[in-house]
Amino acid sequence: MKAYFRFFSIIFIFFGTYQLTHGQARDSVKIGLLPALGYSSDMGVIGGGIISRYHYQEGMQPFKNLLQASGIATTKGLFSFSAQFEQLKTMNSDIRSRYILNFGRVKEATFFGFGNNTSFEKDRWNDGYYYYETYFGLIEIYGRKKIWSPVDGSGHLDIVKLTNLSVENPQLNADTNMVSETMPEFVDGLWVWETGTGLVWENRDSEFSATRGNAARLELRAAPGILMDNSSWQIQFQASQYFTEQVLIFPVTAAFKLGYHQAGGDTPFWRMPQVGGEFSMRGYPEGRFIGDIALYYTAELRTWLIQYPEHGFRLGGQLFTDAGRVYDSGKLTTELFEDHKRTFGLGAAMSLFTNDFIIRADMGFSEEMSRFYIGIGYTF
Repeated sequence: MKAYFRFFSIIFIFFGTYQLTHGQARDSVKIGLLPALGYSSDMGVIGGGIISRYHYQEGMQPFKNLLQASGIATTKGLFSFSAQFEQLKTMNSDIRSRYILNFGRVKEATFFGFGNNTSFEKDRWNDGYYYYETYFGLIEIYGRKKIWSPVDGSGHLDIVKLTNLSVENPQLNADTNMVSETMPEFVDGLWVWETGTGLVWENRDSEFSATRGNAARLELRAAPGILMDNSSWQIQFQASQYFTEQVLIFPVTAAFKLGYHQAGGDTPFWRMPQVGGEFSMRGYPEGRFIGDIALYYTAELRTWLIQYPEHGFRLGGQLFTDAGRVYDSGKLTTELFEDHKRTFGLGAAMSLFTNDFIIRADMGFSEEMSRFYIGIGYTF
């Protein structure tokens, strides 16, 4: 059980809304709080919670601004904190900006080596051989501005600029594990300053729970090596498509995702392209397969079974299948369709106080194990 269900125990849920009216413009501020308390023999007593604040204003989509923060700590030393603030108009300009702060300590980060066919032994997994402890931190500033829109206004193309500073510090100790045996590059830790640009296409009816339309994101990122110890680059692409049909009395949304990630230069192992985990292949551990290039894709069916619009409450579920693999540099074209890994699973979703705030639980199954995920929002 410990390999599948680490912990998650919600003891109560509180959510509230209030609305303000100013002249002809109607403002709506909605706040949600989810405290969590639990216990795990591995982690001890666990406490934390998530808070989200949505500020809506007429004529501003999807929101005027959004603030989300989450924190968790345990009596056995694990802690993490994440905060994100996003606003549609920055200093009265047409630039949409986002600011992210993350930091913490992870006692059970995973590393399985490099390649699409790295070995996995269940006994070693249960003994913690694939785990390592690490400290991490990230500060990121992200901005995007619309540069083109079709005449009918059905979507828009944005240009993206971003910069961030991150650090990771894996801990080597006397215990034998995969990291200490293989000693991947930068295992002693690294600060990375990264800057980048890209394009975003947006044509969904909702950024949080889309039922129709499509979206795509292309980003080029580089760590130029100025004042830092490495020089590396990243290419990331993701596209998604959504269709909805009425099946009996339920609206069923078919959602599809395709992702591509490539890295080069002196890239530390924790920043290499990977598949496995909550956002690529549910059912495999995070970073199960690591390579120079990652290709992953998902098909998911979603529906809402119970809806109370006047209370902002919905309850539904999803079925999904994930697939993908990693490649060594130069082997993408020759091995494109070979040896793809696959997972499948099912889950539940619930929205509270606003349709934009979605709590999701997924159970994914792979040929090696099962994994359970709790998160805010759909994975795409």
